[in-house]
Amino acid sequence: MTIKILSSLILAVIVLFLGFPVLAADTSIEIPNPLQVKTVPALIDNILNYIIGMATLILPLVIIYGAFLLMSSGGDPEKIITGRKTIFWTIVGYALIWLSKGITLIVVDILGGKAK
Repeated sequence: MTIKILSSLILAVIVLFLGFPVLAADTSIEIPNPLQVKTVPALIDNILNYIIGMATLILPLVIIYGAFLLMSSGGDPEKIITGRKTIFWTIVGYALIWLSKGITLIVVDILGGKAK
């Protein structure tokens, strides 16, 4: 029993003496902001700009793929339909990405945020 009390007392003394210099030091910690944005609308805007940039890079590749399907169809109606659908849905998807940016700006404006 006395060993438990003695070990607890020694532990308390060690914690007190080791803890005071930490409390006396400047404890301000600054964590850098990896996203470099301060508001949620700015974060959403950055994400949408990234998505639009990636879609702009991918768009011509998928359209070329759809054109390749059309050219290599050899008159097969199913391959022609597949090529046309590929090109059509690629353009629809790209338009939806741009519309999402516009819709986001409208919602931010309605809610009173600062839209870019």
